[in-house]
Amino acid sequence: HPTDANGGWATVLSELRALRVLDGAPSTTHYYGVVPVPYDSGTFGLGLVGSPTAAGWDRDDADVVAAHEWGHNFGRLHAPCGDPPNTDPQFPTVGGFTNSVGWDSRTATLFGPGTADIMGYCAPAWVSEYS
Repeated sequence: HPTDANGGWATVLSELRALRVLDGAPSTTHYYGVVPVPYDSGTFGLGLVGSPTAAGWDRDDADVVAAHEWGHNFGRLHAPCGDPPNTDPQFPTVGGFTNSVGWDSRTATLFGPGTADIMGYCAPAWVSEYS
């Protein structure tokens, strides 16, 4: 469901956690699930802060969603862009911008300092020095 009203994303995380346990995965091993969804907007993924599991959808921006969810797994809260819940009170820039220049060699794209941080809900997004 696009709004996750049915709790489907939490179910996916629960199943990934169970699989990690069954596999006997070491604490340093993270699991990530890719979920085909029947919608084009709504919940893109779910990752919990400090958890070794996350999941995201299978759309064109699946790589950005994965990086965002892994950010949660490695302790990052949301950047203050796009009105996400649980924003990081220590985030260093107003508006959740990277405040630095980034280069995506895959797409030959230069991201300026006004680009949104990947931990927010704005696009386009890039990784800040903070994240």
